[in-house]
Amino acid sequence: MLEKAQFPREKVCGDGLTPRGTRRSSTWASTSARRRWLHNQGLRVIGGGMRLHLDWPDLTTFPSYGLVRRGPTSISCSSRRRSRPVPCCTSRPRHRTGLRQGGRVTGVAAKAGPDKREAFYRAPVVISCEGVSGRIAQQLGLHRNDKRPMGVAVRRYYTSPRTHDDYLESWLELHDGPINAMDGGEKLLPGYGWIFGMATATVNVGLGVLNSSAGFQKTDYAAC
Repeated sequence: MLEKAQFPREKVCGDGLTPRGTRRSSTWASTSARRRWLHNQGLRVIGGGMRLHLDWPDLTTFPSYGLVRRGPTSISCSSRRRSRPVPCCTSRPRHRTGLRQGGRVTGVAAKAGPDKREAFYRAPVVISCEGVSGRIAQQLGLHRNDKRPMGVAVRRYYTSPRTHDDYLESWLELHDGPINAMDGGEKLLPGYGWIFGMATATVNVGLGVLNSSAGFQKTDYAAC
């Protein structure tokens, strides 16, 4: 595995799992491991002057609860020939990937190190996980489905007494100033926010914006 970023790293909103994600997590997480996750019973939605508590539905195909836990800080993969998981990532910070193909994708070219020396990695099957905006996808002529929104988000952990919150909290509106400001000084900001209790004396507070938002093009999210 070739990885452009430096490890360890985390997914911005990866701490909170809905029942759909909880069901998938049960395929690899043991029962003892899941006990260390914080269970939540639904979603708290705040917006338009309203605060709604929406409990997860009780269905036969999904669990009736979600999970929250700080995401893994590294990536590893299991080997059938070994009794324990082994690291399978080759970290190549600041590398640039290219593509070579002889009728099909046969590997990845990477420039790494201070001298940016190029190395070529061959494989029977090449799986690109960098998205349609990545270099390999562009060289293959693949394009993003414009009907699916793209999001950008940031998050930070804060110490909070709400660390054991039973709900994932979602803010559909973000205001710059008090909502009930009498002088009209409040400003509706683009994007949305969330708060996840972590059960570790902290909460995960995040801000996100979708390209379907009217303010997406006017937001310098890269500077955040």
